[in-house]
Amino acid sequence: MAGIYDSVLRLYPGVKAIGYIVEDEPGARAIASLGQKIAKDRGLKVLEQQIHPWESVEYYPEWTKVLAQKPDATDNGLKMPPNTAPCIKQGREKGFKGPMFAGVSGDPRLLLNMIGKDLATDFVWPSLDVYGPAATPKIQELIKLWSTTHKEPCDLDGTAAWDDLWVLVQAIEKAQSLDPVEVAKVLEKTDTFDTARGKARMGGAKTFGINNVVCQPCPISRLKDGKVEFIQWYDAYMP
Repeated sequence: MAGIYDSVLRLYPGVKAIGYIVEDEPGARAIASLGQKIAKDRGLKVLEQQIHPWESVEYYPEWTKVLAQKPDATDNGLKMPPNTAPCIKQGREKGFKGPMFAGVSGDPRLLLNMIGKDLATDFVWPSLDVYGPAATPKIQELIKLWSTTHKEPCDLDGTAAWDDLWVLVQAIEKAQSLDPVEVAKVLEKTDTFDTARGKARMGGAKTFGINNVVCQPCPISRLKDGKVEFIQWYDAYMP
């Protein structure tokens, strides 16, 4: 989330106040609270959260309340693509012209199709067009392999499935064992792993009390005027 906030502030330096539309779900509420802490740490004004019914795609009432607070940008929260798209679309239809952002991934081409190019602009989120020029060489290789057996396009989540197995294989090879206990020990003691996104670092010891979180580089992209722009790879290390 810190990388998303920092990217938004770099792209839109005039942002001072953040509005929030939060799904009524424990994980979404936790992410929103984290976002508010990040915002306060950066000296931003945190506006009142607008809680949205889980699984509903009607966001107009929440947008009416958000806009009354006069935000410069909005954190659209933890939503899956079928919710992210209508939230963006309805906010633009209500007249909000500022940047929107979220801390959850979603395939760029899917969002563009659901939102419509006319309204798909100034939205920043942790995603990557795996068919675009910013894809790493390994992602490009995976896309070629995918296309030999699949007609439907791949997305960033598809490459994540590859990385889950690849990291496990690296730990097994290093442990020279299939014993889960031995492999787990190697995982916790290994500093870095190769992944499709680049070098990942093992973390989580300070945050969770166990050194068992593979922290990959995080891609950040933006929808701008109906097109996908790659912004940066962000070091999303969790201590």
